[in-house]
Amino acid sequence: MKSYNKKRTGGFTLIELLVVIAIISLLSSVVLASLNGARSKARDTRRTADVRQIQIALELYYDKYENYPVRTEDECGGTEGYTVFNNNFMQMLVTNKFLATYPVDPAGTNCNIQYTATADQKGYVVFVHFESKSNTGCNGNAPYWSCIGVNMNPGW
Repeated sequence: MKSYNKKRTGGFTLIELLVVIAIISLLSSVVLASLNGARSKARDTRRTADVRQIQIALELYYDKYENYPVRTEDECGGTEGYTVFNNNFMQMLVTNKFLATYPVDPAGTNCNIQYTATADQKGYVVFVHFESKSNTGCNGNAPYWSCIGVNMNPGW
């Protein structure tokens, strides 16, 4: 009778393959979770940059007309909404070429940036709803809005 010696070849066992797959999937889920956080921070940075451009446009508008654009009451809870292309506030800035184009929210939502002006049109606030930054609230407004663009007298 012949006896066959089974020699182990260079392959991996099923258990070894399953362990490697489990480790790779765990590492990839950690990387994807941190990548999503980085994406939301990038969108917030874009919103901040858009607000800075809006502030510059508002100041140019003020220099020309000696008041800020009027606020309408029909959009985004009473203030002018971000990415709402037909609103009075954005139209005035784009039409007068103080703002090159209508800013578009990176996440595609319609009201992450809002604008309001004082009754005398001598001051304004730009409210922002961030994804990853902590939102501070603005003088009693909902706590999920931050005021990063403000040009008003104290006590508004």
